[in-house]
Amino acid sequence: MYKLSIGRKASMHGKPVGNQMGVNTWAAFAGSDQAAFVDGDFAMLESELQPVLKTLRKA
Repeated sequence: MYKLSIGRKASMHGKPVGNQMGVNTWAAFAGSDQAAFVDGDFAMLESELQPVLKTLRKA
């Protein structure tokens, strides 16, 4: 298994939060060349949602 995590700075109610509070994008990969899978979460701004969805659909 391999896991990649990328933190992101954000704010909640005017207070700064970051990857320590779970604001991050991560993906975990496992399996083999014949049977592999990936799972993860994306942290993004509302303005980034449509471009991210379009990029994921292309792949």
